[in-house]
Amino acid sequence: MGFTLVELLVVIAIVAILATIAFPSFSNMYARQRAREVAQSITSGIDWARAYAISSSRVVNYMPQADCAWVAWGRLGATQATPDRSGSAEMSPGVNCQAVGPVGNTLVFLPDGRLAQQQPNGTLANMNANLVYAVSGGGATWKVTLDTTGLLNLSLQ
Repeated sequence: MGFTLVELLVVIAIVAILATIAFPSFSNMYARQRAREVAQSITSGIDWARAYAISSSRVVNYMPQADCAWVAWGRLGATQATPDRSGSAEMSPGVNCQAVGPVGNTLVFLPDGRLAQQQPNGTLANMNANLVYAVSGGGATWKVTLDTTGLLNLSLQ
């Protein structure tokens, strides 16, 4: 009592058909999850910069990049080239990230947690535009917004 070769081939064919149907769903799910992880990484970098500014009573610089990478520095001796923390949006296939706003400019978290923007002459001023990251993948778009008051929001669009 065993299976015939025809029966085994039919089962293998059915499994192959089901796998080809399910594979795109798994690909979308993976891209959607990876997009969420990138958005959460950006959010945690901004949260870290603000928390470090408050806990250390120091000014902490945060510089976003157009490709969604960022650097943050605040301890004595740290610079943009040798930051305390940095993050890069390690993109997977199907995941895209774009930053809009004061990209490439240094945002400054003051020791009381307030947000300012460094001007070209080195002085600090209020931020004049929201920083928005849009991370998309798997049919979903995560939006990270840091508004001019310093309010941080992560939402699924």
